[in-house]
Amino acid sequence: MSSAAILQTLAPGAIDLDDTTYLLRPDPGPPNPSLVDSMADLGLLQPPLLHNREDGCAVILSGRQRIAAAALLGLAGIPVLVLPAATPLSRRLELLAEHARIGSELSIIEQATLMNKAEQWLSEQECLDLLARLGHRPVPHVLRELTSLLELEKTAVLALHRQKLHPRAGRKLARLKAGDQREIVRLITALRLGGSRQQKLVDMATELIMRQNRAFGEIVGEMEKKIGWQVREKNIPQQAAALLQWLHGQCFPRSEAAAADFRRFCRRLELPTGVRIRHTPAFEDDRLTLEIDFRNRQELLQRWPQILNILETGAAAAGSDG
Repeated sequence: MSSAAILQTLAPGAIDLDDTTYLLRPDPGPPNPSLVDSMADLGLLQPPLLHNREDGCAVILSGRQRIAAAALLGLAGIPVLVLPAATPLSRRLELLAEHARIGSELSIIEQATLMNKAEQWLSEQECLDLLARLGHRPVPHVLRELTSLLELEKTAVLALHRQKLHPRAGRKLARLKAGDQREIVRLITALRLGGSRQQKLVDMATELIMRQNRAFGEIVGEMEKKIGWQVREKNIPQQAAALLQWLHGQCFPRSEAAAADFRRFCRRLELPTGVRIRHTPAFEDDRLTLEIDFRNRQELLQRWPQILNILETGAAAAGSDG
């Protein structure tokens, strides 16, 4: 039998809204008011995808929000695409993936949920074929890496779904307890940290949690007691920078002490505007680099004889000392 979807108009009562077999969203809820308003004005422009069960009732594969909006609007009939009852499971999931991506990509959590369902119903090769359709490398470890995101604490799962948490940072959270995951996600969301800063936060939080054998909430609470009043007066980007700097100091106290000593050294020099001193990365040795700004090449050419004289005099003095 053909597995092509057939365009039909169904009454809301012919659709089983309680069947969540194919639901991918981690946060199902009432339809967005903007969707309801749009459908009231323009109608249902993209028919949902359904599958006919053996008992004759239709179940939703994709488009649940639009069907819920149609029910709210009291529509007598809903235009839908219906797959025949005999459509193979692998075909249903392929069509679900394609239909759900019309207009926007599936979130990483929706992809993980789809592949988790596929693992329960399909062969390994069918799962890998579906994984490739989603744009991933069709290899088992990528499949495991994707579905393992569903094991994270709920707030982390929701943050991944809503694209507040980067998948790389999310995967690193798997090493931590649920409470630590919640606290880290709370900070990432509140401080609006981007991908690279998220990973820095997770890395430093993990280091301190393992080293101190304490909950991350306690560690952050310690910062609140020590410098919280200073941080709260700052704007959000400044608060984020202050948190990361404090955590860095806790992770690398020697580096932080060296940085403080370097700042004191620079203050003693009273460097004029346009002159800077740089230290080596992580203070790996005592070398320093002096940087001087010039307006243009001509100014550098004018100053160069003086600079060269200072350098040569210094080199000669160093040689005589030796």
